[in-house]
Amino acid sequence: MAIIKQIEEAKYSRQEGMAFVTNLRLQAYDSLFKEEHLSDAVRSYKEMVGQGLLAFSEKATRFTPRIETDGIDEKGQQYRLDQNIDNAQMAVLAIVHFVDRQHAITATADLSARMAKLYDIMSF
Repeated sequence: MAIIKQIEEAKYSRQEGMAFVTNLRLQAYDSLFKEEHLSDAVRSYKEMVGQGLLAFSEKATRFTPRIETDGIDEKGQQYRLDQNIDNAQMAVLAIVHFVDRQHAITATADLSARMAKLYDIMSF
């Protein structure tokens, strides 16, 4: 996934060929990002960065979320958002959360398709 640029004017409707991720309950959207998704989004962000799956263009590096390590507990690594995190950085986390959820859905659909093919072979 690549974060390339910021659009100058906010668009509050779905655009052809794009996913519409928002934190507002609008008439139509692909993903609603809520506060309860934030910890999963931070973990997904850290995983994508660690695996080299997320890149920022030179213009977009300022959108890199400021996340601080806050120790380890029984649940694993703990993170804290910088108190000066801005809307663009939160938008990156919302997008990462959406992509991670879509990956899980796609993986499940692929597994189902492979199992259906296996059943076809066995049913002859």
